[in-house]
Amino acid sequence: MAKRRTRLFISVFACAMLLMCGALNCAYADDSSDGANSWRFFHGELVLSDSGASTDNLGTFEEAAADSADGVMACSVEANGNGWPVYNWFDQFNRGYCSGIGAYKGVDVSEWQGKINWAQVKTAGVDFAILRCGYASTYPDKQWHNNVQGCLSSGMPFGVYLYSRATSPEEASKEADFVISQLKSEYLTGADLAFPVYFDMEDSKMVGKNYAAIAQAFFDKLTAAGYPVGTYANLSWWNKRLTSPVFDKYSKWVAAYNASIGLTYAPMSNFSEGNGIWQFSDYGSVPGISGRVDLNYTYMAPVNSDHWIKSESKWWYRYVDGSYPANCWAQIDGQWYHFDASGWMQTGWLWANGAWYYLGSSGAMQTGWLNDGGAWYYLDPEAGGAMATGVKTVQGAAYFFDASGAMAAGWCVDGGAWRYAVPSGALVSGWNVVNGSWYWFDGETYAMREGWLNDGGSWYWLADGGDGRMATGWQQIGGSWYWLSDSGAMATGWCQIDGVYYFFNGSGAMERDCWVGDYYLTSSGAMATDTWVGGYHVGADGKWDNR
Repeated sequence: MAKRRTRLFISVFACAMLLMCGALNCAYADDSSDGANSWRFFHGELVLSDSGASTDNLGTFEEAAADSADGVMACSVEANGNGWPVYNWFDQFNRGYCSGIGAYKGVDVSEWQGKINWAQVKTAGVDFAILRCGYASTYPDKQWHNNVQGCLSSGMPFGVYLYSRATSPEEASKEADFVISQLKSEYLTGADLAFPVYFDMEDSKMVGKNYAAIAQAFFDKLTAAGYPVGTYANLSWWNKRLTSPVFDKYSKWVAAYNASIGLTYAPMSNFSEGNGIWQFSDYGSVPGISGRVDLNYTYMAPVNSDHWIKSESKWWYRYVDGSYPANCWAQIDGQWYHFDASGWMQTGWLWANGAWYYLGSSGAMQTGWLNDGGAWYYLDPEAGGAMATGVKTVQGAAYFFDASGAMAAGWCVDGGAWRYAVPSGALVSGWNVVNGSWYWFDGETYAMREGWLNDGGSWYWLADGGDGRMATGWQQIGGSWYWLSDSGAMATGWCQIDGVYYFFNGSGAMERDCWVGDYYLTSSGAMATDTWVGGYHVGADGKWDNR
């Protein structure tokens, strides 16, 4: 897997280890800081590989890159610190099970590669990467975050691996929990991974244990969480230890540095049709990565997709082709998001296309009712989520939203029209009592009526000048006097008020200084009784008595 690229001369003990694991199949381990004693480490000391793939003998990266159509070093052979040949990339293999034609080129990395320029790696022609998230159940890889974000930003398809130190299913289950926590820390779902999460089985502590049960405990946790899984081991482990049918259910990643004769792992003889990865060298040289790096290829097409990328505290969205939405709306997984001119996802209130919109903390555009700062707003689904202003009917009830979008409660005015909303915000219509007075509100505009109103055949006077209160009793309107009953209904014809008779014509105006039939109305409008009027006498009942 990925490891520190410091050239070390192999000690006598390391040489012995080479004999133990098979000189053609050894590589070196991910971490010596914890005294690992795996098939790539011997008592914490790095064991270098002794052979790899070769197709030519280009000595420098510049020479190889110039000779390569895709920018990746075609392949060169070098001598390591022990004088053994090692191989740094490949064009294609012409022998064994793997021709390399149509294969995807990949690297696997960890903190030992330091900070990687993933855009440069991608430009060089690398097709995928496998990233270490950590080892055991408590040690996160120090470059995990940077590597994930770098792959996401550059569009590099990637998978994940954990260097396991589990010796029991219980420990493997804890390691699975750790991996899931690492994945979730980067907001990665199974759909975000182009390759599986690989369980790296190589630590010497695991030798002689129940490999299948240990691996199955790890697989069960990851698959239940929605992540694809696989197993990594060297050729010797695959041939002698990991022989249970359990491992056949999942992707296999085989380390075998004997590429000159092809991949000799029998269960992957149909490599070009299967779901395996071949790690054929630990001596790669790839632009964007300092020092040496593991080299792989596979015929599994990277399952890459559009995805979110978090940078510090901000988010952006990368399409599979490397482009991203900027200064526009974008619909993602059924939700609408807006991105600024630089491509950052926006949140909160947004003015766009002549209207206000609200983007929640997740960035998704909100619709329906929203309480913000104690005020209620309505984000109209029928208007594409735009904030409502003015009168809006929602589920059969009408509401008024002021210019700021805040829902009104109580009295509200707009363009000279007054409306009244109950505490829920619903506007009233028809007759309503507000603060002890009667008002009438239009059933369509919900505006308070002023002036004369005919309702049910009766006329009512609603005070003008912005008042709107229903009048009762005597009212002088437009120079004429009217009498409005306690119900507010305007009087017409003869009406006795406080023991005095008055006459109101068909328009409701009080008549005065005139005869109405055999009755005379004085200047006050009161019917004259028992008096002389211009030579005529009216009796006690007010009627002209023809004396």
